[in-house]
Amino acid sequence: MKSKNEEQTSSLPVATIASLVVAVIVVAGLVWYFFRASEPPPADEAVGRPVAERFLAELQAKRAGSAWDLTTAEFKSDEGRESFIRWAAQRPVLTSPLEFQEYRLTDFNGLKRAECVYRPPAGSKINTQVRIAVGQEFGEWKVERVDAD
Repeated sequence: MKSKNEEQTSSLPVATIASLVVAVIVVAGLVWYFFRASEPPPADEAVGRPVAERFLAELQAKRAGSAWDLTTAEFKSDEGRESFIRWAAQRPVLTSPLEFQEYRLTDFNGLKRAECVYRPPAGSKINTQVRIAVGQEFGEWKVERVDAD
């Protein structure tokens, strides 16, 4: 049978470990909050448009795999390479001539992003808008989202 003193000593490490776990969770939450709050601003057009146009050029040359390589890790985790290649192949607008329409700021899941908007030339049988959002990942600008529906 343990003495009262031995029971208190053996429960002390559990309380200490629990306190450390709570402290780590609080610190991790604060770090996440400050990094999210310090999200880089959207790309200026001089930076974002060339990123979107390089991506679009790969799609127009029917190199969807190379276009996928120009995307963020989040994009890649949402859309696997083979899935993206199939998706792009099903959208003739991505291999047709497109004209730049506008560069605008948009809100995507609570984050400000720059977006390039393209349309087929006037008179085209295809009437689909293509929107390419650009975001920064580890200091490098990449495609974060593409919509062509």
